[in-house]
Parts: sequence; C-alpha cells; structure tokens
Amino acid sequence: MSDAGGRPPSGGPAVVAESSGSRNFLWGFLAVVSGAALVRGHIGATTDAGRLAVDGIVGVVFVGTVALWVWFNRHPARLEVSPDAIVFRHRGQKGSARLPRTVTCTSPRPCSAASTRSAS
Repeated sequence: MSDAGGRPPSGGPAVVAESSGSRNFLWGFLAVVSGAALVRGHIGATTDAGRLAVDGIVGVVFVGTVALWVWFNRHPARLEVSPDAIVFRHRGQKGSARLPRTVTCTSPRPCSAASTRSAS
C-alpha cells in the first residue's frame, strides 16, 4: 500500500517484487519451445551424426533453460525504489545493482531536465 506519491506509508523504500506468473510463463515457454525443437530435430535428422549434433546442441539449450528457470524461481528479483536510489537485487544473493539519484530538486513542482539546467 502506498500514498498518493507512490511512497509506502512507513517512509522506507517502495519494493516492487517480480511477478512469479510472468517469470514462470517466460521460462516455461522457452523450455517447451526448446524441448519441441529437440524432439523435431531428433526426428528430422537423417544421419546418426546429425541426430547426435542436434541432441547435443539443443539438449544443452533445453537443460540450460530448465536450470535457469529453477534458479530464477529460487532467487526472485525485486526493485527497491527510494528517494536516494533504485536498487535491483535477487533474494539470497550478495550483489545488487544500484542506480543512485543524480538530480535533486527542491521546488514543489516535479523536476525536469530544463529546471535542473536553469538552477545550475
């Protein structure tokens, strides 16, 4: 829940959690497509060498897709938006990406590039 300015009532950073439905749809779609490509490639290959190449290359893509799906489910991402910075992090991971605020505006109107240039 947030106030009219988009800030949480406690005054802390607003947290935007990753949607599990969107994440699962994306990785599930990629897994189904790479699995279908694996089956179609295996059936369509005319030689044993071709079958082996398709199974090896597309199989690695399929296994990698499923492994990344599991990793993203175990470590969901979130954005923390505060007046000082925007921080992107994954749960259970040490690192985070921080985008510090570079423009400060003291007027009651919203800041714009023109108002910050004229104030300098």
